[in-house]
Amino acid sequence: MELTVTAPTGDGNELRGLYARIAADRGLRCTARIVEGEPLPETLGPIIEMLQITLGAGGTIGGVASVVIAWLRNRSSEFTVRLNQNGKEIELTAKGLSTMDSDQIALLTEKVVAALSKQRADGD
Repeated sequence: MELTVTAPTGDGNELRGLYARIAADRGLRCTARIVEGEPLPETLGPIIEMLQITLGAGGTIGGVASVVIAWLRNRSSEFTVRLNQNGKEIELTAKGLSTMDSDQIALLTEKVVAALSKQRADGD
């Protein structure tokens, strides 16, 4: 199963930090790769278009969602990412995450998993 992460607002290069966090977490049982686009005029190099995350055996959307949410909680800006799995897209923003308690974070993670998994269960 494949999941993509994009940054609709802000600098796509911020996703490098998320990539590093995902790559470092061996418990996720997934592989992640950076997908770069063509360099913009007057830039020094390509910008990240997205992260592609392929879940391996035992890998879960919940595990990836937990890492993404934890990463967003530590953002000092109002950074936003979109998670896409088989055409179903969820947008998460860092705004307000730092003030959530662990129960609220667990509920948010469950909602993300349910929304992304619903697409698969419906067969769409």
